[in-house]
Amino acid sequence: MDTKKVVQKLKKIPWPGIGIACLFLLLALAIMKGNFNNNQAVGTTVPDVYFEGDYRIGDGEWNKITDQHIPATQGDVTLRGRFHMAVPGGKYLGPVKKGVPLAFFLDHVGMTVYESGQKPYVLFNEHPAVGASGCGEIWLAYVLLSETEEPLEIVIHNPHAFGNETAVDSFLSGITFWTGTDFEAKILSEGEIQRNLGLLLCIGAIALLGIALFSKLIHIHKNILIWLFGFATFFAGVYYTYHTPG
Repeated sequence: MDTKKVVQKLKKIPWPGIGIACLFLLLALAIMKGNFNNNQAVGTTVPDVYFEGDYRIGDGEWNKITDQHIPATQGDVTLRGRFHMAVPGGKYLGPVKKGVPLAFFLDHVGMTVYESGQKPYVLFNEHPAVGASGCGEIWLAYVLLSETEEPLEIVIHNPHAFGNETAVDSFLSGITFWTGTDFEAKILSEGEIQRNLGLLLCIGAIALLGIALFSKLIHIHKNILIWLFGFATFFAGVYYTYHTPG
């Protein structure tokens, strides 16, 4: 067999088109897999948990908690009210009762919970060796101790004077029940799109690097762009995957 003729025939094959087709095929398979998994969850309902009441920044005036942004860099934010639960997008189920474990998401902030007749629960998300600059992200389990009709206060303290502007918003939107199924469903659903995107980029990068390697083996020159694009895609996929909430 004439090796030169084989190489010439291989050079005529539209490798970029084949690579793009493979990427579209992988995307279709990922979408099909996602739809299949979603169908397995039909009939499973996790109640939404939300905090209803008022808030104030520092010693300022009390304001009703709605869907507006509450800045976390203008002083300590105090939340006053109760936790409630409802069917997602539907019927109100009632207040969260005493003894129920809840999950809170703290993004580089500390938290103090004041319940009537109870000792304040204090959590400063800081490392004792390095102080406020060593805090990070954490999920916290907390069990309600007071009766249903009694309001409680939650003080969110941001040790930083910069960044972390949406810490209070993340706290309010991330409340869920601290049970195996509910907590896992809440956390994983938050990062599903970003996690799938990262996985898709990693798969696409493997395809691109495979094309670049094969072109190297058959001595196709000027394939450096394929290598660079493949590595860039791979690192982007790793970033999206490992930076996903939950």
